[in-house]
Amino acid sequence: MKNHKTRLRFIIVGLGHHAKRVYLPFLKDNHIDIAGVVEIDTKINETRQYLIENGLESTPLITSPYLKDRLLPRTLINQLNRIKNVDAIIISTDPQVHMPYSRWAISRGLNILLDKPISTYRNVANNGQISQRLIEDYDEL
Repeated sequence: MKNHKTRLRFIIVGLGHHAKRVYLPFLKDNHIDIAGVVEIDTKINETRQYLIENGLESTPLITSPYLKDRLLPRTLINQLNRIKNVDAIIISTDPQVHMPYSRWAISRGLNILLDKPISTYRNVANNGQISQRLIEDYDEL
């Protein structure tokens, strides 16, 4: 972790039930600041309301489209890059989009707390070639 301050700063990607139940209490109990929240565009109003109700209204909220091609759009990358002094990222999203956020975090030298599985693909259980991608994703990270 970087030694530029006394409190750690994390980005949370995906503020669903699990993140609200597990990660937010952990961050609060350990005096870790939330540097930003990324949420899918269809849940942005719900997420904004949750942040307000929990005293986190000043937390930067970044809207993400659903990532169909497993790539982060340039506009999303730019918004993420504008968040300064980040130590780590919590990726608590659909496993199909774990890899794009993980790649971005690694490129920034961030520590990653990643929900399992590392990734997944359609028909992974029925297709050996597709299931091989899981191993490739694991090796890449």
